[in-house]
Amino acid sequence: MSSGPDPSKVPLYLQIRDYIKTQISSQAFRPDDQIPTEAELMAQFGVSRVTVISAIKQLVEEGLVYRVSGKGTFVARSERTEGKRIGVLLTTLLDAAAKAMLIAIERACRKEGFELILKMNLSPEEELRTIQDLVDKQTSGLIIYPIDNEIYSEEIIKLKTLSFPFVLVDKYLPGIPTNAVYSDNYTGGMLGTEYLIGQGHRNIGILSEAKSKTSSADERFRGYLEAAQKHQLVINPDQWLIGIRDTYSSEEEIESLVRSWIERHKEITAVFSFNRNLSVFIAKVAKEMGRRVPEDLSILSFDNPGMHDLDGYYFSFIQQDTAAMGEQAVKLLAKAMREEAVCESIVTPISLYEGRTVQNLSLMRNKSRA
Repeated sequence: MSSGPDPSKVPLYLQIRDYIKTQISSQAFRPDDQIPTEAELMAQFGVSRVTVISAIKQLVEEGLVYRVSGKGTFVARSERTEGKRIGVLLTTLLDAAAKAMLIAIERACRKEGFELILKMNLSPEEELRTIQDLVDKQTSGLIIYPIDNEIYSEEIIKLKTLSFPFVLVDKYLPGIPTNAVYSDNYTGGMLGTEYLIGQGHRNIGILSEAKSKTSSADERFRGYLEAAQKHQLVINPDQWLIGIRDTYSSEEEIESLVRSWIERHKEITAVFSFNRNLSVFIAKVAKEMGRRVPEDLSILSFDNPGMHDLDGYYFSFIQQDTAAMGEQAVKLLAKAMREEAVCESIVTPISLYEGRTVQNLSLMRNKSRA
């Protein structure tokens, strides 16, 4: 009868991990005690530094130890996360994607033992005040969904300089390393463009609220350009309507702008909208102008606009996994609260949903030839 795994066959890094776990469970290593250094473990087990690092990494991921930059690795207290309050800042709860993210955040917080404080922010000024308020309320960490029309938030950068644990969701700060969880927007931009090209569209309009002010908008546009160049589309900036809300504020002004753009560019057969609200907006304007969706104008949306008053049409869209983003954000925040030096980016996958707002021009051409 076997009495357990042969120690000689257990990988060395797992032997080191199990040794430290045994020392912790027996209280030979107590909470906040420093465990042996990498050099000491290398000498004790006769292994390389890579092997020791692998063992410690597993212990960190299990929440049993935490690192302090320049000082070493220490035994974690269960209460380092248990019972801690964290703040969550979102910009909306009106759509299914935001609700899915919040549900995932709440579920993950329960697993971590976090008390959650939810706040909404709709402007840079409100975001600044909300972050200050949550820090003043003795929260131990923040999950922040930055608003769309800003590049760098002064208050978020301040959190970084103070080493206050936080995680950004949906966006990151270009050039400033922070903990962040966001969708693969670059692949989304490329996937959406290649899908439209595959449906026979060569004149593709681009619609975006922001003019590369956020990492998400910038990455989507880069993906579009990559696909357009790969498939040798003619790059025509006149077919891009970018930065709409940077210049115009009223719905009347925006409607006039979109209407004029559609009228000027009758050669455009498909629009790739980087914002779900604009997807609905351009469909509404096109319909009022007598342009049928998708027969006269196809629309692909980044994010699901839901079903709106467009003859019952469901949009074709690039789907973000906001539930995965929410869950990963909580896990990353818990890790950052245990381990001061954590600075990671987690990219969640995207997918394509084929609705009823994109016309297959290739199929139509083949039918007409037949």
